[in-house]
Amino acid sequence: MPKITLAGKDFPIALLAPRQNRIVIPKLIALMQGFTDGHKADVLNPMNLTTQQYDDLCDVVWVAVTRATPTLTKEAFLDMPIDLLELIAAMDVVAKQCGVMKRAGDVKPGEAPAMVNHSTGTASSPV
Repeated sequence: MPKITLAGKDFPIALLAPRQNRIVIPKLIALMQGFTDGHKADVLNPMNLTTQQYDDLCDVVWVAVTRATPTLTKEAFLDMPIDLLELIAAMDVVAKQCGVMKRAGDVKPGEAPAMVNHSTGTASSPV
């Protein structure tokens, strides 16, 4: 099971269930679109991060963490000394565990990870 590191502690990120996906996927896709610089889909630009986007990023990561660590309360999560780069790094793992991007075993050598096209609901490779 993949893990993320937050505040110096490793957390397993299990495959997400519909209960988590209904919260995570819409916010994750919006964040991924908001972080791109408009030219490259794989370059994050957190310099224009809004308070709402930061809150959504925290929601995405917390909901994903609680699938395998259900005892972590939202209040405890929000009090952890987590830096922005840790949250952004966690997005990649969460995206794979909820099916927005292909997991490592699903990607063939030389193939780009797929992202869900939210307008059609189909997977497509970023250009």
